[in-house]
Amino acid sequence: MSHVAVCIESERQLARQGNSRKDRGPITLAVRSALILSLAVSGCTTVRTSPDYSRARPAFESFVIVPAQVVAEEVMPDRTVAEQALMAERISESVSLELEANLRAAGRTVILASPEAGSTAIPELQKSFARAAEQILKDVYTSENSPHFRYSVGESAKRAGERYPSQAIVMALMNARVKSPDHWRQNFVDSATQMALQGSGTVFSRSDADLHLAVIEAATGKIVWFNTLSARTFLKDGTTPAAVRQMVRETFKPFF
Repeated sequence: MSHVAVCIESERQLARQGNSRKDRGPITLAVRSALILSLAVSGCTTVRTSPDYSRARPAFESFVIVPAQVVAEEVMPDRTVAEQALMAERISESVSLELEANLRAAGRTVILASPEAGSTAIPELQKSFARAAEQILKDVYTSENSPHFRYSVGESAKRAGERYPSQAIVMALMNARVKSPDHWRQNFVDSATQMALQGSGTVFSRSDADLHLAVIEAATGKIVWFNTLSARTFLKDGTTPAAVRQMVRETFKPFF
């Protein structure tokens, strides 16, 4: 009997092999940098809290949820990567809905923020958070509670608070990549051919996602809680609304 060997091919490896992109969206450089750095923490949740966490968390009764900044990409059969704006919007909506559901279930008051015409408060807050998240992902922490975990979104939190009064702000960054249906079907053909000819085959991943959540003290702009979860799926599409909401639920659970 032949030995069946299984190896895993990540879409991140595919991206390095064929990294041409189509349809680039308006995601800021800071967001892209943070999401690229997220690859280094793949495979686990990584909770980080600031020295202010134990003081601030019990007082958080009202939250404003800022729309998640999402990069959504589809890998084509030729291994080019195309950004998908509609997918990004759908994922961002799923993130907000699940955050809202979790907070309301915990008895918290929730406001859903949205960018408004003529106002720069939310976009500025999103940019500030992306820069802070980039630095958090660069730094290394050996424990959940570190006296050196001191990050802030600065005055942008106060400006957003003028429009959306709350005690805490919840923010998210997410990167999601999924194979196109044609690419995914071709993977099955390739794997079956390998098994028939060699007695071993490649198990291809279907999607990869990295989610970063943060809770910010609205009055000070300090990031008091931060968590990352990275997930890879092999048969199911990890970018569906149900899959995204489950990922948010798992990432946010340690906060409660």
